[in-house]
Amino acid sequence: MFGKSASEVKPAYFSAYDVTVSDTITDELVNVESAGKDPDRAWQDAQKSVRQFLQRKGAL
Repeated sequence: MFGKSASEVKPAYFSAYDVTVSDTITDELVNVESAGKDPDRAWQDAQKSVRQFLQRKGAL
């Protein structure tokens, strides 16, 4: 079912020491809830961080 898409995925190594995508999103959710950060700004920051992380890993 996902064969065509899967064949286009670039392999990347993820270390146990890397910040994970879910950590980034969770951090921004905490910033919204605890620090009153604007939710739209938090979402933009999370997307930017995830994009940078994936670019460093060669996944984008």
